[in-house]
Order: sequence, then C-alpha cells, then structure tokens
Amino acid sequence: MSGQNVPYHLRTNKFVERQLFLDALDFVRLWNGPARYVYVSMGGPFLEDFKEINKRLAIEAMISIEQDELTWERQKFNCPFGFVRCLNQTAGDFISDFDKIVTEFDDAKYIVWLDYASSRERNTQLQEFESLVGKLVAGDVAKITLNANPGARFPRSSYSVLTGPQYSTLVATDLEDELGDYVPEGGVDRTKLSEKHFAKLLAKCVDLACRRGSENSEFFIEPLISTTYKDGPHQMLTVTAIVLDDRLKEVKEADAEFAKWEFRSEKWDTILDIRVPHLSPFERMQVNQILKSTPNAHIIHRDLGLRFHEKEDISISLLKCYIEHYRRYPSFANVNY
Repeated sequence: MSGQNVPYHLRTNKFVERQLFLDALDFVRLWNGPARYVYVSMGGPFLEDFKEINKRLAIEAMISIEQDELTWERQKFNCPFGFVRCLNQTAGDFISDFDKIVTEFDDAKYIVWLDYASSRERNTQLQEFESLVGKLVAGDVAKITLNANPGARFPRSSYSVLTGPQYSTLVATDLEDELGDYVPEGGVDRTKLSEKHFAKLLAKCVDLACRRGSENSEFFIEPLISTTYKDGPHQMLTVTAIVLDDRLKEVKEADAEFAKWEFRSEKWDTILDIRVPHLSPFERMQVNQILKSTPNAHIIHRDLGLRFHEKEDISISLLKCYIEHYRRYPSFANVNY
C-alpha cells in the first residue's frame, strides 16, 4: 500500500517534493490562523515524513496507517516519537473510521496524505480519496500520490511484437477500464500516452474525485500544488488540495505571497515536474559556489564542465531544476553507529 520496498529516505526527487509540500502547508497555517492539527499518512517503514512534519510544523497528533504487517512492525520499531500512532489497517478502513478519529481530536484541522504506490488499484485509490474529502471540512488538507506511469501494467518490452498504435490502443483501453467512471470527458486519448499527458489526465481524475466528494456539502476543494517526480522506473503524481468555504476562499485569494508563489497549481492539471540531478557533495558545493554569482544554468553548466546526462539539453534541464530547489535538496550522510 505504501511502497514498503522503496527506500523513501534516499529518494532525492521525493525529498524535494516533500519540502514543497511543507512550503504549501506554511500558507495553509496562515490562512487557518491559530489551529490544532492532526497529521495522517502512510509513513512507510521509516516514517520520514512524520519527522519532517514535526520539525517544520510542530504537530504532535500523528497517525500512520499501514496495511502490510511487516512494514507496520518496522514502523513501530523505527517510530521517532511516542505520540505517533501506528495503525495496522487499510486506507479504506481508516476512512471508514474517520468520524471516530474526529470525535477524539475536537476542533482540529486535518492534513491527510494517501501515499499510494501500486498502479493496479487506481480506481480504488480514487474512490478512497473521494470518500476522504467528503469527510473533511474547511481548512483541512488532502494529498494523494498516484503511480503516473501509463505503461506500468503493460511494459513495452513485454509487448515488442505489437506495433506502436497497437500497443497504445492496448494501454489506452486498459486505462479506461481501470479508471472507470473517473475517466475525464473525452476518454483516454491513445495518441497522448506520454508521462506528461498521463499525469495531466490523472490530475483531472483527482479533480473529479474531489468534486464528487464535496458535491453534497457546503465546501469546495481547490489544488495547492501538484507535482510529478521519478526516483526509479515509475513516474509518480502528487496532488495536494485544500478544503474551502467562502470565508477561507477569500483569505486564500487575498494572499499576495501565495499568488506570487511560482510552484502553486492554478488549475488541477498545472503540474510541476521535479527532476533534480544526483549530485555528490563536492559537485553540489561547486554548483553553489558558481550560483553565488549567476543563476543562469547555461553558464553554470559551462563553467562546471560536467554533464549530468549524456544529452546536453537534458543535463542543463536537470541543473535548472536543482537551481530552483537547491534549498530543498537533501544532504545524505553515512552515519556509523
């Protein structure tokens, strides 16, 4: 459920994405004013996001949900704080029990992150997200991560006998069947199955789930930030949204700093692609030194004399992304116990 076999704590792009998530939550805290928060997510075996959330936002009401028993046991072993509650249950079970949680944390705001990894259950994942947002109120935040690799279920290498159009038809038909009634109007276009196009389609599916989840309430939902990233073979999509009422919407729209925030999502399919290079500490130090005198990626790339990809344009693109997120870039270190 939470990608227990993936070393999240060593994933550079996901780390940057998590820092952007925290940046978005800084705006939410200002809009909500003084408030108590409950943080819920699928923390994986190491609960890395719980550490970052606590460090940045000082939230001490925290719940991790995990279906896999082995991962759950590791969570309890690695749990960084005594106040984190590790539950061995599915996301669906947690959402069904959400009303009980609400009675326990009176008047709290909720930040809930459904961090899915599987590409085989997207319809169920969207259903769970729809059910979740239907239980949230103004000021709450809902985030979802989905596998955004369009061919994840049908690797191209396994279907080499098919022509390009035949393969595209196979993938498009499967995606329509899998996504079901979350497929946006117009269906899945077999000519637009690139990672970029598929991420936009999935973001529209999330939009539809949010609209359905809130249609019988006084609230409505707007995106805060959407991203794609890849730390392995699969592209992932994250969408972070906020539940609004009329008053909070006015507060959000009056925030000039948020309006200037270059990473915000103005629409559901406004997606920031995060692809930073993997830098050694010395490479990073050298880039940062040149960065003091110029933010121009072409000049830095030239002066550095290194390539981060065999194609120069991609190498420069990676460097541009690092320049945008150099403050959010992780520092991994070897620690001997």
